[in-house]
Amino acid sequence: MAREQTRERLDEAGVRAKVEETWPDLNDWIARTGQPWTPQPGSPLAAMDSAATGKWPSALARTSLAIGSEHLLTASAYLLNFGPTIFSMQSLLRTAMLGGAQVVWMLSPDDPAERANRSAMVARDANWNHHYWVQGLQHPDPEAFDVSRLPEVRQTLAELAGDQRRPEVKPTTLVAVACTYVYSVPPDPTILTECMATWRGLNAVAHALPWELDTRPESTTVEHDGMRTTATTATWANLQAALSFSYAFIKVGWTLLDRQSLATPHTPA
Repeated sequence: MAREQTRERLDEAGVRAKVEETWPDLNDWIARTGQPWTPQPGSPLAAMDSAATGKWPSALARTSLAIGSEHLLTASAYLLNFGPTIFSMQSLLRTAMLGGAQVVWMLSPDDPAERANRSAMVARDANWNHHYWVQGLQHPDPEAFDVSRLPEVRQTLAELAGDQRRPEVKPTTLVAVACTYVYSVPPDPTILTECMATWRGLNAVAHALPWELDTRPESTTVEHDGMRTTATTATWANLQAALSFSYAFIKVGWTLLDRQSLATPHTPA
């Protein structure tokens, strides 16, 4: 598979132009998520689905791509119509980046057994989180949740979750593996360094923590009422890395999904 090799530094107009270039792909991906779909019989993904217990790997991958694509489309639409924001873009792009990275992590190994194992880990985490959510329902709305089924649902999810105590898959691991695969790291290990710095910065904003502001070159120190404070300007350039990584991960994720959904063997380019 032909993958990304380098990333170029762009000015404000250049970043906006790149977002405009991705717009057709984003709309195509969103249109795909609204159509019924299953992998072709005899394809690698169909075989994984048949062997899986519980959630199908194909559904997990497609849902992850749908979530990532929708968040990236939302961020891009706002940017193109209203321009950058100081904080909200980071939360949207964090989910976009993770949605693509998770699928690359699941489907990129050459070994089918490893792909199945990683998909099973994602499924177990989904069951664990669902079980945790159901356990917290003390007084569910009977119009929104069939209360009579609550004991059955709890029992089923408890069996699926087993003795799991915490998620098995770490998002930071997914992002690192996806970056290494998508950008063929090496030859340019600095891309991985930038990717992980970008990911941690997005996490800071998503968790409403202020330290990420101190890393932005657009920030300036100003005097106010005899005190020094920081003024931050929202820019396209500050979002370039997150937009680029998100788009690249989601694009490769869709490509992996398509190729492993075909019954006819495909020779990677």
